[in-house]
Amino acid sequence: MFSPKELISVANPLHGPWSSTAKSLAFSLNGETVYVVASDPASRRGIAVQSASSGEDVLTVLAWDVSSGELKGKKIMQSSGNRLVIPVKEGVLFTTKYWKS
Repeated sequence: MFSPKELISVANPLHGPWSSTAKSLAFSLNGETVYVVASDPASRRGIAVQSASSGEDVLTVLAWDVSSGELKGKKIMQSSGNRLVIPVKEGVLFTTKYWKS
C-alpha cells in the first residue's frame, strides 16, 4: 500500500518529504482510485499561499491507483476555501462553495 512518506514526497517533490498537508480524501465508487487534495507547505506553516491574480489558495489534487500505488494524475488548482472531493461514476467532483447554515 502507501506509506505516508511516499505520498507526501510525491505530492510535493520540490519541497522534500513531510511538507504537504492532506485537506480531503475520497475513494472512487469502485474503490480502485484514491483522490487526495493537498495544501501547499507554506499553508501548513500559516503563510497564505496565493495566486497573484485572484488571491485564492493553491491546492494539489492527486489520483492514486490503489492496487499498484502509482500516481494516476495530478492537478494544481486555485481554491477560495477548503475543497471537498465527492465520488461519482466517472471520477470525482470538487465542491466550489461551502456554506455554513
